[in-house]
Amino acid sequence: MRRRNVQDLFAGAGEQLGRQPAVGAAMVASPNAWATLQGVEVMRRGGNAVDAALAVSAALMVSTPHQCSPGGDAFWLIRPPGGPSVGINASGFAGHRADARALRSRGGMRIRSAASVTVPGVIDGWRLAHDRYGSMDLPVLVEPAAAAADMGLRVTPYLARQFRAAADVVGGQPEFAKAFFDSSHIPRVGQVVALPDLARTLRIVGDSPRAVYEGDLAARIARAVASEPGAIDESDLADFQAEWTTPLSGPYGDLEIHELGPNASGWLVLLAAGILRHLAKRSQAIERAHLAIEASKLAVIVRDAVLADPVAMVAEPEGFLDEAWLAEAAGQLELERANSAAALSRIAGLDRSIPVERPGGTAHFAVVDPGGLAVSCIQSVYLDFGTGIVPEGTGMTLQNRGDCFTLDDGHPNQLGPRRRPLHTLAPALATAGPDTALVFGAMGGDAQPQIHLQLLEALRVDPDPARATAEPRWFARRDGDGFEVALEERSGLAPLLVERGHRVRIVAPYDEVMGHAQVIQRGDGFLLGAADPRSDGLALGLD
Repeated sequence: MRRRNVQDLFAGAGEQLGRQPAVGAAMVASPNAWATLQGVEVMRRGGNAVDAALAVSAALMVSTPHQCSPGGDAFWLIRPPGGPSVGINASGFAGHRADARALRSRGGMRIRSAASVTVPGVIDGWRLAHDRYGSMDLPVLVEPAAAAADMGLRVTPYLARQFRAAADVVGGQPEFAKAFFDSSHIPRVGQVVALPDLARTLRIVGDSPRAVYEGDLAARIARAVASEPGAIDESDLADFQAEWTTPLSGPYGDLEIHELGPNASGWLVLLAAGILRHLAKRSQAIERAHLAIEASKLAVIVRDAVLADPVAMVAEPEGFLDEAWLAEAAGQLELERANSAAALSRIAGLDRSIPVERPGGTAHFAVVDPGGLAVSCIQSVYLDFGTGIVPEGTGMTLQNRGDCFTLDDGHPNQLGPRRRPLHTLAPALATAGPDTALVFGAMGGDAQPQIHLQLLEALRVDPDPARATAEPRWFARRDGDGFEVALEERSGLAPLLVERGHRVRIVAPYDEVMGHAQVIQRGDGFLLGAADPRSDGLALGLD
């Protein structure tokens, strides 16, 4: 953050919270402690941040299988020291037979069905990242995760809850039960769960990432989808490739925030931050949380109207990030009261903002190596365990990211052949001059851009990543024709927000709906980091 005396800046970190940030010359922060250890071990053996990130990515597929799988998607932000940041869009598209009208005629999208399966993108993202930046052999990086899948890991209380929830919605699918429910019972806390089919799959894709898209593994995926039936086949898998992208950036105080553009949602953080900047200029007296919520609500309206596969977008992100547009939009917002969804649509000049709530089964992780190479990566199967469809003998679930499409005619995010859906995933980082100052992100479905904004706000007030990840959060979500603000009961903000006209729903302390955030922050020659207390996470530094 700002260059002040290091003692003034960080000496009090963790003092009020009773939860200390990690410190080191290099660092990994992820939502699972065992996965974090795999990344740290790679760097201890001389690997760089991308090597470590690949190991963490594979490890999360074993330790958090409800959130991560070779059958899911991913987005990467990578920044070499002093260089420009680059992105990887490893999100898959719908099959060439995808037909919104035909699906409507059959009753619509069933979220746990093969119709919602899109091409898995995460493993081809491995290929791109490793080809450009990897310094260790990919099979070596994947093997610890594969070995753990063979031997088994113990079930944490958090994972046991996810298994119990899955049993009600996908546990009856034979291949799912075979892969995850040994002897037909739900895994319990402390039980060792082995995933031998997943171990085999990880070794296959470690040797050849294109195996997901060509050959026997691709054929198994296609057969599993066709049996329901779904819209992707072997030709869709063979034609898919992850893509390098150029991130978008914008100011936030002394920082420059880097986020990914469409079909990812990260650029909406830049929109909300820009609106908040102009609102704060108009009134310093009004509660900052109220203003941040209003800025975030406007970003949600824009997202639901325009965000889609870049080839289908009818409005470019840059138009909404232009300073003149931000200033004009902010100038039309009511400051003292919550703005309605209809008013926000008029301010944004939009009339096709279709509200759709999108939850998420997602894992974000952050890595910075001793040389300063930084990685912010997020991967997902969308809902917990995705569709629950497990191609025979693979041990991996297929995502249901296709549910993020709309079936409405004429909308840019309408389901269509080879289209990528609107995506909730959003890795982020921030720079201060030539330095990477922050690497951060969170799971949380639609809440991700709002969590980013709250992390930045918390660090603006107190540059302590442990405190920032533990702070109570809010989440402004579309609810029918209006907005509802979910609020952790420990925040104390409810009376202030109700007074300003917000419809508030109180959720439990540390509720998972508020996401799992990870932050690595650069000090003066060292790093501080933290993982979210809502998860099984750990930030760990090494020298």
